[in-house]
Amino acid sequence: MEINWVILGWLIDMLLNGFVWLVITAIFLTLIDLTDTWTRKALKLMDKADIWIRKFVENLFEWVQKKNLKIIASIILLIILGILAQLNIKGHKKMNNKLITLLSLLIVPSISADDQQTEIDALLDGLHQDAHEANFKTYFARYTSDAIFLGTDKTERWTIEEFKEYAKPAFADGHGWTYTVVERNWEGEGNTRWFDEILFNEKLGHCRGTGVVEFKDGQWKIAHYALTMLVPNEIAADVGSQTQEADKL
Repeated sequence: MEINWVILGWLIDMLLNGFVWLVITAIFLTLIDLTDTWTRKALKLMDKADIWIRKFVENLFEWVQKKNLKIIASIILLIILGILAQLNIKGHKKMNNKLITLLSLLIVPSISADDQQTEIDALLDGLHQDAHEANFKTYFARYTSDAIFLGTDKTERWTIEEFKEYAKPAFADGHGWTYTVVERNWEGEGNTRWFDEILFNEKLGHCRGTGVVEFKDGQWKIAHYALTMLVPNEIAADVGSQTQEADKL
């Protein structure tokens, strides 16, 4: 039997080509599988990064609102917004409105929380300094026109005009009264705040002042102030008895 070398060569060539293409296909499929795996991992990492950035921006939004930060926070958020725009991270457009609103709030000039705290502390510190120096006009200019003052005696509930009449003799001799601030606490937010403070007076000892301040016509003023004496528990019963005896007079 004569061998047809042409046909045999063709068959061997077909087998070799088939084997080569099989190897190429196997390698290609492996690369596709690896690429698909890497792509999936990359997408998962991008999703995680997207979620992290969303949470970061949300938390930053709340934090900035509480802290009332201004220029620095605006710059940081502008950078974040720019990064999101460049990366085109999924869903970043949904955050744009909130970021723009936040930036508007930050950029609009306003008194910061620290500035307000300094201002209202200065209001009360100035009140006590004016009383010490008997500055009648500036002392009462710190109150609202409808302010109420409560003194240490149970009968001492005065409108601001009644309080002026009481204070005139004390201020007339240039001495007024002196209360040194020991500590002070503030509560509230917005245009109305309330406080309590411990004071020391050489004659009455430790006292407590409590009151309310309001922001009106561009400035803080005192709307209510109450002064009480602080009595240690150890002598409270004795002081109470003396008070009742004094009430009988």
